[in-house]
Amino acid sequence: MAKRRSNQEGSLVLRKDGLWVGRISHQGKRVSVYGRTKEEARRKLRELIRKQEDNRPLTSSKMLMKDYLAQWMENIQYQVRPKTLSDYEGVVRLYLTPNLGKIQLGKLEPDHIEKAWICLLRSGKSASIVQHAHLRLSKALADAVKRHLIAWNPCLTVSPPKVFIKELYPLDASAMNQILEAARDTEYYEALHTAFHTGLRRGELLALA
Repeated sequence: MAKRRSNQEGSLVLRKDGLWVGRISHQGKRVSVYGRTKEEARRKLRELIRKQEDNRPLTSSKMLMKDYLAQWMENIQYQVRPKTLSDYEGVVRLYLTPNLGKIQLGKLEPDHIEKAWICLLRSGKSASIVQHAHLRLSKALADAVKRHLIAWNPCLTVSPPKVFIKELYPLDASAMNQILEAARDTEYYEALHTAFHTGLRRGELLALA
């Protein structure tokens, strides 16, 4: 349930996860602060409004990465397609915030990023996932540079793991015949026979009547 105030005072919103969010509009974008309690969020919101009234910068490179990433997600939600936004949200929630969230935006170094990627790889994540996370983080930090929150993008000096394309070895006619013979009296025969002779993918095969 959301608790809203007048536009001049910003707004206070209670998220489903129990976190209170204070928001104001600034130069066409929403700037947010977060609190575990309503009073904490209100206090941060009042400070945000005072900065706006005094023409001071509303955000700081001292903010934690988890807060910056949450704010960044809010800012881009109407700039990208819903599917892209969902993809970004998953990367931020699963890989960026858990590994980099407690570091201040202005103190994020290439070494932090490299260690985060190594941690993900050691935990069993694929190089493709890590590369995906790297691209999303780089985009978020590039936007921070544009907003003059940081002087440079530390992702630019970090090389994500290389993704190697696995070489495929298609079955020859002899191997196909052996598999079909072995599956002849099973429920899989017709699906395998169709797949071998049409090249349909699994999802397409399952959709057949």
